[in-house]
Amino acid sequence: MWREAARRSFFPLDLEQLGSRPFAGRLIHHELVAIDAYQVIADASMCRRTAAGIAEADPEQIKIHLLRRGSCGVQQDDRYGVLRPGTITTLDSSARYMIEAREPFELVLFAVPKALLGPYADTLRRTTATVSEVGVSSLIALFLDRLVDQLEDGSIVRSQGPLAETVLALLRALAVEGSGGNVVTPAPLLLDLKSYIERHVADPALSPASIAAAHFISTRYLHKLFRREEHSVSETIRRARLARCQRDLADPALAGETVSSIAMRWGMRDAAHFSRLFRDAYGCTPREYRAAELLRARDRQRSA
Repeated sequence: MWREAARRSFFPLDLEQLGSRPFAGRLIHHELVAIDAYQVIADASMCRRTAAGIAEADPEQIKIHLLRRGSCGVQQDDRYGVLRPGTITTLDSSARYMIEAREPFELVLFAVPKALLGPYADTLRRTTATVSEVGVSSLIALFLDRLVDQLEDGSIVRSQGPLAETVLALLRALAVEGSGGNVVTPAPLLLDLKSYIERHVADPALSPASIAAAHFISTRYLHKLFRREEHSVSETIRRARLARCQRDLADPALAGETVSSIAMRWGMRDAAHFSRLFRDAYGCTPREYRAAELLRARDRQRSA
């Protein structure tokens, strides 16, 4: 059950219990616009992000971790660090990593799409699994600690765009600090545009024209801003929608929903067009993908 909860909340992970049975764990999920926040309270265990898991599904996120209780060893690439209460580290979902806790622990983490971080994501990726408790890191730890408490008690609602921007700004500051200031920063408008796409991806009317109008710029200028990016603005919208459809199709809790209803929820009204796009992106139809993922979920449940 714990493995399945982690998989559905994050992405494919290998989890191993350390210590004697029984095992207890609690996972709480909050949304802050396009950023996902989690509280993980669990007994001693090890978590591995493997090459097979990355190949199966990768949301392309930078995750920032704050330890509240216990201690955790973290490793990614050739870097290793030990988290103590009040310290933070980052991990990249697109590369193998390990988190090991040999005692009960409480961890807060925020999963941020790399698309919202621009070149800062590459800088953060080069310093993952390093632990710091001074400078910008100490400010981030204090902010995230209070933020998740208020998300849990309802003092802050998930539609708080300015707070999500604050999380992004703190991560950018962490990247600048870690690089010694050698980060080529993108135009603030481009970051705002990407954040807007993530917040409105479910709107079927989302388009280059609507994005440009919302930011009081021409569509031509919008395309110019995305010219140096890896994906065009239309492709950025399409990839964001497909990623959310892929996530929901793999969720056993949504097995009763039709493929077309999931596609419509994420702004894709033409079922045939959605199916073609999904096959081009993932190599199979939405129905084939869902059947395979639900079968894997049943097999994991039987073996648990």
